[in-house]
Amino acid sequence: MPEQLKTAEIAARQAESRYPWDDQSFNNSWKTELDLLSKALQTDSLPELTDFARQFLAARQERRASQGLSQDMAEFERQREWEEGLAKYMELAMWRAGATTPDYHPLPAMDTDQDFKRYTTFEKRWAQEAAQARRLGDDVRFYYAGFAQAVILDHLSPGWKERIFSKEDIWLEDLIGEALRSR
Repeated sequence: MPEQLKTAEIAARQAESRYPWDDQSFNNSWKTELDLLSKALQTDSLPELTDFARQFLAARQERRASQGLSQDMAEFERQREWEEGLAKYMELAMWRAGATTPDYHPLPAMDTDQDFKRYTTFEKRWAQEAAQARRLGDDVRFYYAGFAQAVILDHLSPGWKERIFSKEDIWLEDLIGEALRSR
């Protein structure tokens, strides 16, 4: 995994200036993908989540093809989602663990922090983050797209975490595709 992280950072530096951040048509297509991911995060229905995941992959494939996105730019997207999206996913997973683990006790020093609510606001924060998955800001899109794909994988392929870190060149969208093909 350290090598994959290094590769993602190098690729980001090399590709970021060539990425079509300001192309309105490109961003409109991205918005479609983010909307589908957000809807997947907000449903309690596995069949609906599965349908949104299928629509997301189709919209992603269509965007890349219709916009003529080069292979290295598609790779840039996958790497950023892997790096930034999984970081966002872990941030919220730790918050959830603090909120839902009955015998968890924060450090005593946290009791003096007036803003610390002992993770009791997790559900509200989760809802805010799920809604934020629609954000299109430059690099933020990769945080939320990767985060949403990881949550989808929690539902479609619970063993995905071992695979995503087991080797290089395995990406969140690929694992979603595999999970959907097995359904």
